Amino acid sequence: MSGSVLGSMQVPQPMSSIFGQNAYRSVIHVNSADKGEVSPYFYRYMAGYKENGVDAVFFTMDDDLMNITAGEPYDSGFESLSSWETEFHGSGQQDAKQSSSKYDDGSRSLHILDDNSGTTFGFAGVYQDTTWQVSSIAANLNFIFSVYPVSLEDTTNSADSLIVIELGFNYYDSGTSVPKMVLLLQDNPSEGLEDMPFSEDVVYHVLSAPEFNSWNRYSLNITDLAIRYFGESKALNLKINAIHIAAYSRNGAKADTYVDALELSSNKPADQVYSTLSKSIKSYDSSDFRMMSGERLNMQNVMLYLNIDNYFQQSSSGTRKSISNVHSNGDYLFVSKPGVDEYNRNSMLNNLWPIDGMAVWFSRNLEPYGFATDIWDYYLSRGIFAQAIAEAHPMYVNDTYPFATWSPAQFAYADDNSPSSIVESIAQGRSFIEYSYIKPTMMIFLSAENQIPMGKFPIYVDSSRSTASLDIDILNIPSSAKTLRLIRNGTTVGTIPLSGSSYDNTLTPSLPDDAQYFRIEILDSNSTILALSNPVVYVKKSMAPDIWLAPNPSLQYGSASSSVGSVSYAKDTLSFTARSRENVTLTTKVFALKVPSRVTGADSWSFDPSSNITSVKTKGTGQVSISMDTSPPPPGTSWNPKVSCTPVKVKISDITADSTGSDSFTNSPFTPGIKLPSGAPSGSNAKRWLTDGNTPPGWISPGPPCTITNNDGDIVGVFAEIDGVKYGDLMTEDFGHSYNTINGGGSWGNDSWGDTTFNIYDPVFVPDGVGTCTSPTDPTCYSRLHLEIDRDWKAAGYCGAGTACDENALYSQTKQYSTVIDVQGFIYWDPGHVTERWHSFNGWELHPLTAWRSHDGDTTRKVYVSSDIPSSVSTSIYFNGYNNGSLIGGENKTWEFPTDSSVTVKADHTIQATIGEYVFDHWTLDGTDSNNELISFTTNRDHVLVARYTYSGASKTFDQDMLYRVTVPFQPAEHTYSTAGSMSQPVYHQVDIEGSKLVLDLNWDSSADLDLFIYNTSGRLVNYSVSAGESSEQVSVENPENGIWTVRIIPYSLNGLDSVQYSLDSTQHISA
Repeated sequence: MSGSVLGSMQVPQPMSSIFGQNAYRSVIHVNSADKGEVSPYFYRYMAGYKENGVDAVFFTMDDDLMNITAGEPYDSGFESLSSWETEFHGSGQQDAKQSSSKYDDGSRSLHILDDNSGTTFGFAGVYQDTTWQVSSIAANLNFIFSVYPVSLEDTTNSADSLIVIELGFNYYDSGTSVPKMVLLLQDNPSEGLEDMPFSEDVVYHVLSAPEFNSWNRYSLNITDLAIRYFGESKALNLKINAIHIAAYSRNGAKADTYVDALELSSNKPADQVYSTLSKSIKSYDSSDFRMMSGERLNMQNVMLYLNIDNYFQQSSSGTRKSISNVHSNGDYLFVSKPGVDEYNRNSMLNNLWPIDGMAVWFSRNLEPYGFATDIWDYYLSRGIFAQAIAEAHPMYVNDTYPFATWSPAQFAYADDNSPSSIVESIAQGRSFIEYSYIKPTMMIFLSAENQIPMGKFPIYVDSSRSTASLDIDILNIPSSAKTLRLIRNGTTVGTIPLSGSSYDNTLTPSLPDDAQYFRIEILDSNSTILALSNPVVYVKKSMAPDIWLAPNPSLQYGSASSSVGSVSYAKDTLSFTARSRENVTLTTKVFALKVPSRVTGADSWSFDPSSNITSVKTKGTGQVSISMDTSPPPPGTSWNPKVSCTPVKVKISDITADSTGSDSFTNSPFTPGIKLPSGAPSGSNAKRWLTDGNTPPGWISPGPPCTITNNDGDIVGVFAEIDGVKYGDLMTEDFGHSYNTINGGGSWGNDSWGDTTFNIYDPVFVPDGVGTCTSPTDPTCYSRLHLEIDRDWKAAGYCGAGTACDENALYSQTKQYSTVIDVQGFIYWDPGHVTERWHSFNGWELHPLTAWRSHDGDTTRKVYVSSDIPSSVSTSIYFNGYNNGSLIGGENKTWEFPTDSSVTVKADHTIQATIGEYVFDHWTLDGTDSNNELISFTTNRDHVLVARYTYSGASKTFDQDMLYRVTVPFQPAEHTYSTAGSMSQPVYHQVDIEGSKLVLDLNWDSSADLDLFIYNTSGRLVNYSVSAGESSEQVSVENPENGIWTVRIIPYSLNGLDSVQYSLDSTQHISA
């Protein structure tokens, strides 16, 4: 599962269609007052994050440190030394104290003196840790101070006495080097700066020569100096971490001075400071490692504002107003440290902030191991669906915690790693939290109703609903993970032991009326949380038992603020209000067993009959109403009484997805096909699985499924019906003497059964069943499929003599490469034959094949030979057509006849052959034999004529029947068919499609409102017309498949009438 895209982890099907294509490890790295700008140990962290597979880092900066007011750091005139600490090193006379004898402002100053006789520097001075108060170098800092030098003695040829103001920064290029800037006055500047008493990573700025015994006022722009000495990129990552003021001396030289009136100020407003720092962060951003800036707001509870370009000024009216302002901007707020201390904990519990998320894991939360799940559950159970985030606080004041790169992180599902997509995913809750040391990452997928991913959006269900439907998939489970814990409304309602590397199950926990959400945790053997999901939220409403709906937006930024409300259901109409930002498209999914007949209030909508889901799209506020049809067309049925599934009618190319090889598996809507149940014993094979019935001992229930959840996350039928196909190469092989393990493994004694195998092909796309599909790139492969009547089904009496899947009847009653048949069976993927021509270069099969029947029509439109003729034989077949006595036609021609013509077709007995002779055994017309040479019919549909003969040559015998076939296609003349009637309830008509276009016109003469729907031969809705305020509806279908279609007319409103008279015109034959 290691990702090949941007270091991310690729999400497999079908989860990717629900959650997103990739999972991105995202670290929320909070830089509070001890940081102030990008981060200390910046390069160490960035390298560590990359090495540990982090895809995105949010650097959130403290809003307090965007502002700095004029004035000394603390105590402008050294009126007190309470904020300073004295520091001494060396021997001799040393002093660092307040003085009232000299001062530049107030009534006191700082007096420092050092007189050290040794050869190494000693010093005396004061120190102040400015970590928590001083802003960044990016703030364009001005530093003003006054110095009253008394003595700077020079006793040797090198520096002997110094007056120093040292600025320490919190930018680290490595783990041991702390950059500093030393502002100094030297005894003799000409002696150089060698052998100075400072660390290696230091820059020196020599102050202009002072006037002794007098106050000298210095004003320096520290930002300009930092850029000069460190370069702009490094300088803008600096923050003053400490200030040292000291006198240094050695070799008996005295350094004696007074210092006063320190003032650190900025002329740069907060928004400009933030902009500068944000640009600095983004300079490290790349497509494979996203660096995003954000803001840490010091409100009543500290909150994080992620991925913003412009500085946000929090409201003076308080926390709630600031949250409202952020939401008005279309953005999101997350509580930084809900349980870091009792103050923050109580503030969270007492206020119920309308937040978008909270740091359920934070390194310094008071709760065990940093997980504040009790505060989170408190919010969730009260309807504040704040999503879980993990916040890294990986630093001491001047050092790093060792867990910086292995502590819990956020894993966000998205299709791309753009900052907006990741923030949106986190805000929606399409993410999970997990310790980063787990390798490979244990991927957690929790969804509801197999459609709606975990997160903040509720699933509305009927008040009678008694259970939830939770789909849980966990991949790459480490050996340390022992238990899955299911939590409902803060209470554990289930624990499931974990074993193996994956878990895939659907849980149906009870759904009491007061239930609001479910979430899962993964625990180790000590019941310590290793990972946790975001919640699945359920809301009960009075609707209908077979309906649910839920917002299911994309990751368009701003979608997390969307909502659905005012849900009601009455008179087969579901109504709700969908809300989103004006530029955001909100998709709401509605599941209902009833087919929607009308949708109002939506920008657009679509209905998927395979999943019974209507997708409604809105922008802004939409008052949506969905009217349900209470009488959908009846489904098809299985022809084998041993199969209770409802077949889904498909073409072969629907299964193969018009592709071969692994692409066919990837692209097919029926992937992965029928599969074995969890825990099936070794040796089991899904293709041999018997359905429930007269099963042998040891058979494993329940048998092959009627439907599956495909790799796109959709529920699709895998019991298929394919109509209008031909077959060839019938044989029985792969014999056995016992049932497969899935069916109990019992012996058949002396009996032996084999699989009857053959291939089918769609004659519309494959003209010849023999010389086609010669390579994986041959498009005729897309419409060929392998079938097998399974040996276990024969042994159990499910197939064989007298059943719907009798292979002997298929052989004796039909002709290979000739007879058109319909088949039913379970869709199965066999990976062992993907590269073989006889398997059409794909793994798809109908296995087991459960039934076949003769097709009631044939629409082949070509004259062809179904198998190779011996090269020594040449022949011609003549067909003459007569229309009401007049000859129309000729050799190997295709004719068009007007509708309802009386046509006679004659086979000419003059057959040319180089050796032997051909005998026409008989003619067949649409499956009905006739010994007459002349075949008459009426052209109300396509007709197929087959000439069947045998050949015996003088030198060899060719016993295989050779089939010649010609199709006489029906070309409808311009004609209109009509029907009419009276209705007060929905009515149905059938249309016999035999043409290139269907047009239906519905008319009525009253104030009623009728709607018109058309369904294809599979019962799938193809087109509809639901115009309001009209007295007519029209639908059309281009190139419809031949067969019986269903028309449905619904009285949406009779407007007080008992019934309404209507008329329906059609371009195809329509029933009364």
